[in-house]
Amino acid sequence: MKWSTKCLTLFGIFCYTAILGQSSSRIDSLIATLDTISVDTQQVDRLIDIAALYRYKQFDKANEYAQLAYHFADSIQFESGKSRSLFQLAVIYRKQGGEDQLEKAIKIHRTLIEEAREKDNYRFAGINGNSLGNTLESIGEYRDAVKAFHTAKDDFDEAGYRYGKAMVLNNIGIAFKSRKNYETASDYFQKAILAYQDVEDHKKEDAKNGLAWAYMNLGNVTEVDSLAIPHFEQSLKLHQENENDYGILSVNICLGAKYIDQERYEIALPHYTYALSIAEEVKSTERIAIAKSSIGKIYLKTGDLNKAYNFTREALQICVVSGYKEEEEETRRNLAMIYSEMGQYKASNKEFQKVIHLRDSLYSDEDSKIINELEAEYEVKEKEAALAAKELEIAKEKGLRARQLLIAAGIIIIALLVFFAYANRMRKKREEDQLALALEEQKTLQLKELDDIKSNFFANIAHEFRTPLTLILSPLREMAQGVFKGNQHFYFGLMKRNAERLLNLVNQLLDLSKLESGKMQLNLEKQELGKFIKNLAHSFQSLADRKEIQYRIFLPNSKDGQDLWGQFDGDKLEKVITNLLSNAFKFTPEEGMVSLKVSAQDQDLHLEVIDNGLGIPKEKIGNIFDRFYQVTDTEYRTDEGSGIGLALTKELVELHGGTITVESEEKAFTSFKVVLPILVQATDLSPSETLSPKITASTPAKEEKTNGLADASIVLVVEDNEDLREYIQERLQPSFKVETAENGRVGMDKAKAMIPDLIISDVMMPEMNGIEMCEALKQDIQTNHIPIIMLTAKGEMEDKLAGLEKGADDYLSKPFDARELEIRIKNLVEQRTRLREKFSQTILNTQSSVSSSEKAISPGERFLQRMITVIEANMEDEQFNVERMASAMHLSRYQLHRKMKALTGKSISVFIRTIRLKHAHRLLEMKKGNVSEIAFQLGFNSVAYFSKCFTEEFGYSPSKV
Repeated sequence: MKWSTKCLTLFGIFCYTAILGQSSSRIDSLIATLDTISVDTQQVDRLIDIAALYRYKQFDKANEYAQLAYHFADSIQFESGKSRSLFQLAVIYRKQGGEDQLEKAIKIHRTLIEEAREKDNYRFAGINGNSLGNTLESIGEYRDAVKAFHTAKDDFDEAGYRYGKAMVLNNIGIAFKSRKNYETASDYFQKAILAYQDVEDHKKEDAKNGLAWAYMNLGNVTEVDSLAIPHFEQSLKLHQENENDYGILSVNICLGAKYIDQERYEIALPHYTYALSIAEEVKSTERIAIAKSSIGKIYLKTGDLNKAYNFTREALQICVVSGYKEEEEETRRNLAMIYSEMGQYKASNKEFQKVIHLRDSLYSDEDSKIINELEAEYEVKEKEAALAAKELEIAKEKGLRARQLLIAAGIIIIALLVFFAYANRMRKKREEDQLALALEEQKTLQLKELDDIKSNFFANIAHEFRTPLTLILSPLREMAQGVFKGNQHFYFGLMKRNAERLLNLVNQLLDLSKLESGKMQLNLEKQELGKFIKNLAHSFQSLADRKEIQYRIFLPNSKDGQDLWGQFDGDKLEKVITNLLSNAFKFTPEEGMVSLKVSAQDQDLHLEVIDNGLGIPKEKIGNIFDRFYQVTDTEYRTDEGSGIGLALTKELVELHGGTITVESEEKAFTSFKVVLPILVQATDLSPSETLSPKITASTPAKEEKTNGLADASIVLVVEDNEDLREYIQERLQPSFKVETAENGRVGMDKAKAMIPDLIISDVMMPEMNGIEMCEALKQDIQTNHIPIIMLTAKGEMEDKLAGLEKGADDYLSKPFDARELEIRIKNLVEQRTRLREKFSQTILNTQSSVSSSEKAISPGERFLQRMITVIEANMEDEQFNVERMASAMHLSRYQLHRKMKALTGKSISVFIRTIRLKHAHRLLEMKKGNVSEIAFQLGFNSVAYFSKCFTEEFGYSPSKV
């Protein structure tokens, strides 16, 4: 095979060699620091890092540390650590190779992908999908590998992880290249290049390295030399900037191979000579063999047979000793041609026989032809001299005619070359013009992005002030105009809260100004810290309950019957703790965890606020305490914030003589640690000081209190009158997420796209009226569960009956009282909640699917029975997942998710798992197999994961059934 076809594999080999060379000292350093780490989660992280480094050196050690990390993470219930430990195990199994190990790797990756998607951790799902694709490709399953890569790309898109997307696009290109589908491979390499150019700032250096390899890959699948060579040159330039010797070596080999194909040997030789010098420096024996064999081929083509023979023999010796079969095949072919040119036909024939032996049945017809011709030529030499002379004379006559034809053909070829050279030059000029235009457009785009960043910076600060001002001024204007008809008590409370919020923002800015000018002084008082912190911390419990966040408070036990006492400014310490807890809850998704840990050491009070939310990118941690700095590229942000809270917190901590630090890992955790030298002994206090400790804890959670329905309920308002539409939206928004549509046609499309929890619709509208829209939605399986309230100016009974007959759930005549509308909405949503609880209890407790005629009396029940039937039909298929369920139900994944949440409150994957677990329980009761057999029979890849899910569902392990 040609050396250029091997260039795509060089990246992995070189990375392996580089890491192997650096890993020993790094591993020793990490192991030496293990005992110094006191945080359990950090110990797990360190064990994972050691396993990752060992996998390039010792598979047994890598496996040992990955297993240790998993069991330790399991013992402390560190779910993120368990998942990452399993990922390392899967990668280790893939690198070990072997059928059993690769099968284990595939099963682990698929399990981790499913679990990550259940938690909406699409970035981790994409990372596992990419590794799954690499594993499948290594065993020749190219179709499944490409499918896995595409799914990983979708997950990276969902997570907004552009570097991962670029990486997986490059891997898809390599997979198509392996199947010799160069056109498709070229398309993906070009997409990968564009994606690498658009990665996140903190991944720019990694992207630059990936970009270099993507350009080299693109050059290898580009058939037109005038386009391929610039790609190689761009790759070489990037590798030189990165000071990547392996990359420079790789691209020089590829360029040399391309110039040999063009028979431009004077250009090819310097590339291989330079590649050889680097290969010898980095001691890459395979690259030394490739370079020497190629140099020998160049000297063969240019007629220097002595040098050709010496380089080729040296290359062959390396190949034989090191077992490089593919390189040995190419090198022996070159040696056979050298022997032929030297007239040593026996030696040439012997080498070609060895080539055939190496290639087995894969040698080409061209090789057979050359061997036969050489054999015939050798036999001719052994014949009688007279017959040889006669044949030589005939050959001369044929050669004369051949030379005449060759001269004519040469003239034609020269003319064609001149024409194609001119055409290529013109095409290259057009390409350069297009590239210049693209660079100019990219520069313009970068300037626009810079302007956007500046605008967002000021807009975010202004937004913090505009929002409370809007909520104060809007009701006041209505009151001033005499048109206010709302709940005055509610709106007075709303205005008061936002005025206090505005005052708090102004106070924060003033506090920062005072701190900067040195005018802020501490009002130190001796107070009981235990009660102070306890009351302040517990004020966040209602916020935790509403967001379904696990909230843990760890306070030190009393010592000798005495609580902690300190000398501090209560108002300022309250601001410190409140800011840290508010941030933790803001950036932690539902079902996450927030912890407050308090401890004492000598005279120091230690406070730590930990959450397992979004995390902070490493490159942004250094700016997190800067004034007005905001981490904007987050998934769960509910508002932009002013960017002054943490800056003020740091200043107040330092005003007390303390320190504050932060540790964070994206998608894992964030920890703020505060140390304050404020503790005093209770015996040092005067009687007056010990009697009435001051507790000034505020209750920020109450300020955020909203209707319990607001977190989940989406209301779609379909009304052609713009003023009425905006009025309804304004009245409902404090309690619901409100979307609007201007007529029935738009409303129907939005309802199918977003699957709202409730629809409010006018009757008389253009294009499609409310009655027609209601009938269409109630007949559609996607939307037939959504309650609909009809609004109309027609108050006659027959008009109401017409709407109710088409499926409307409630009817309200204009003019209507906004409070009545809110009450009706609340009643309908609560009714749906009760039905959802009923479905969760009855449908999921059903022992087997039943026909719709027997039990399912409503569209929702019929829909769930149909889902159960589909799940039972695919019960034993381990590949059956959310995407296939959505396809079977003829819905998109989002539509199915919204409908399932509305009907059962469960996610699709949990619903599928629950049905499987119910079936598993029945099989275990009937003694249809042991736990392992039933787990694999029902599509679970891991017995441990099956046991964990079973115990969570029924409260006891499967072995106790």
